[in-house]
Amino acid sequence: MTPMEAIVEEHLSWEQIRKKYPDEWVVLIDLDADELTHEVFGGVVFDHGKDRKNVYARIKKPLAGKSRSVLFTGDVGKGNFLF
Repeated sequence: MTPMEAIVEEHLSWEQIRKKYPDEWVVLIDLDADELTHEVFGGVVFDHGKDRKNVYARIKKPLAGKSRSVLFTGDVGKGNFLF
């Protein structure tokens, strides 16, 4: 799936996103999150992948200047870090 195809996807809960894209980096647009705690409840998956660098490279131009969040769906304890 290309990032442009992902734009037409539906809004998913964080639980649905984690099940659909296990142990992947996901780029969320139209994010539903708590502004105080930053807890993520869901969003629209614009892009996803196993390699964070590749995901960032693919979204650089299409999402330039637009709001988005990049999150890891797996266990951070597996050697992955959130920035």
